[in-house]
Amino acid sequence: MIEQLRALIKRHCTTLGQELAEIDLSLTRLHCAGDQCQHIAIEAADRAHKVKGSSGTIGFNEISQSAAKLERYLKELGNTAGPITQEQEIRIEALFSDLKDLVEEASPEQSTLYDAQIPAFQNRK
Repeated sequence: MIEQLRALIKRHCTTLGQELAEIDLSLTRLHCAGDQCQHIAIEAADRAHKVKGSSGTIGFNEISQSAAKLERYLKELGNTAGPITQEQEIRIEALFSDLKDLVEEASPEQSTLYDAQIPAFQNRK
């Protein structure tokens, strides 16, 4: 059972890169969105929410926390009117860069579940 969990963790490391690319695509669209800024900010926040939840569940707490910060900020932007300001763009880029760095450095062994001694898994053969 532990090997199945480790395979899931490894797959998560792979899909994190794909999810990050989706967030990046939304953020690129956000910069030229004009009247659609709020909608695209919410879309990007939803994608960050997915990373937050999946990473937290699979034992990547630092990635989860970083994604949560990005999600909160994007939701704030989604609730304001008008195009994003240069100051807001800089903040988004900093939050995304922090998340990107963590994802790029992630390895399965960094998951808190990778070597977890879970009794239910140990008793199964």
